[in-house]
Amino acid sequence: NGNMKLVHLVMKRPLDDVSLSDGELFMVRRPAYANHLAHAPERQPKSRCNNHRAQNNGNLHRKHLDSTGKGACACARHGAFVPHCVVDFQKGERQINMDYSICQALKWFSGHDQALIIYDICCQWSIHFQECVAQSEFLELWDSLKITGTVGKWHLAAHIPECFAKFTLNFIEGAGQVKGEILETLWSGMDEVAGLAQAMSTAHHQEVLDEYMNDSNWRKIIRMADSLCGKWSRAKQGLAETKPAFEQLTECLEPSLVQEWTAQERVAMENRGDHLKIYEVTSEKCRRCLYSSFGHG
Repeated sequence: NGNMKLVHLVMKRPLDDVSLSDGELFMVRRPAYANHLAHAPERQPKSRCNNHRAQNNGNLHRKHLDSTGKGACACARHGAFVPHCVVDFQKGERQINMDYSICQALKWFSGHDQALIIYDICCQWSIHFQECVAQSEFLELWDSLKITGTVGKWHLAAHIPECFAKFTLNFIEGAGQVKGEILETLWSGMDEVAGLAQAMSTAHHQEVLDEYMNDSNWRKIIRMADSLCGKWSRAKQGLAETKPAFEQLTECLEPSLVQEWTAQERVAMENRGDHLKIYEVTSEKCRRCLYSSFGHG
């Protein structure tokens, strides 16, 4: 996700700037990132979904700023910033910026063969991501990695209906009950230092943001036990409330119909893609029933 408040003003005397920890914590190393930007093809197509500002304002430039915002990755489960993947935006939130951030984040999980990427405009970003990685000498992924792209539950409401079944977290086996909006809560805390850090030197600006994110991760760690216990209690209560209703509904249906739906769900979970359209049909039927019940059809 990106934060357009974490801007940085152009320095008057950049040659006087001395960095003590470039790329050592959360911000990426500037020389390597600059090489990627210099050689990456300028590809920022207009959104084929709704008018997403993160997609369509990607080429917005401000002359008085050398950074128009920041992009980062965080663990959707625990809410910790991933090290070495926070990037600067030079214009808007371009895909070449987020491609670099995501590839840097995935390097920390080289032993995994699956990755769940939750991004506000994943329906547009995922179209060219693999192609961009294959064409770049500065981006890399291991061949066995299978990436599943999704959209956070709050942002998904701003997408076209066709995006729902393909990109909702509700239809991804193993995703659990995550909202996919953890970076929004992390950015709200970072906004407190945005004004303070925007006029600092580039190195000082980077070091302040690094330390703030490091402190955010530390606070997540020391409070994690209480947080997980609270979520576990709420999950048990939710299961106790919904399980009887689910079992009652199942008993009212024909067993053959339940078996057919279960088989369709298994195929959709394993193959995804167009197989997820079974949920679009269901949602359309529900919409018709809803309109009929209120006298609209």
